[in-house]
Amino acid sequence: MMLHGLKQIGLIFCLITGAVNAAPTAKKYGEGRHRGNAAIESTLAEGFSQCNLAGVSVPLCPSGTTCLTPPPQKTSTVVAVALGVGTQNYTCASPNAVPVANGAIATLYDVSCTAVYNSASTHLLAPLVIKAGVQKVQDATSTTAPIPLGLGYPKIGTHYFAPNAQTPVFELESNGTTKSKKKFVGARLEGIAAPPTALAGTVDWLKLGRSSGKESESNGVQFVYRVYTAGGKPPATCADVAKAGGEIIVEYATEYFLLE
Repeated sequence: MMLHGLKQIGLIFCLITGAVNAAPTAKKYGEGRHRGNAAIESTLAEGFSQCNLAGVSVPLCPSGTTCLTPPPQKTSTVVAVALGVGTQNYTCASPNAVPVANGAIATLYDVSCTAVYNSASTHLLAPLVIKAGVQKVQDATSTTAPIPLGLGYPKIGTHYFAPNAQTPVFELESNGTTKSKKKFVGARLEGIAAPPTALAGTVDWLKLGRSSGKESESNGVQFVYRVYTAGGKPPATCADVAKAGGEIIVEYATEYFLLE
């Protein structure tokens, strides 16, 4: 059953990839210059995508009526669209308590070209990963190989919380050098419930801005939007946790739009 499910999802991913591959070839920034990994050669100076993201807009309205606030149009540009695959983490004071958020950890994969040429397909990726199972998807390849399911999306960074699981951090690097590294140390600005069409147990859409007092720790990213989320929400209580201080770890996947 598991193998059949993975094959079925892999077929859908192949169709998505076909739509991207059929799109016109994007002109690359610094064409002819080797940067160590052709899959993440950029159209933008120190960017992270093969494709020109100038026309990409951030999805803001999960239900069509209530929307996240847009970024400043004159000063903000999308530097990457990433598929985040990982877990939302929670702690429990006792089996009768309500789970308390304890950060998240995720690997970021570059889906920017899919967002450019077939944005509707990009929005399918997160729920497909959750249906396949995050761990099953990640086990299909090594930690540095393109995933999900060998689709060809390169790893471009990580997302985690620090310190004390209170501050969201995003780190991107296009070719493993500090010159190309971007970092975002943020704080939640807004949140909107995922739409009714989302999978059950799905976390909110979010807008993040640079953390006050920590602006100097960020480089190259001003805002992060978490949209088209899938999974990640904890159960209502800690009833299944055996002892105080126990953890609940919930798989999630999402699209992240990173803007400078």
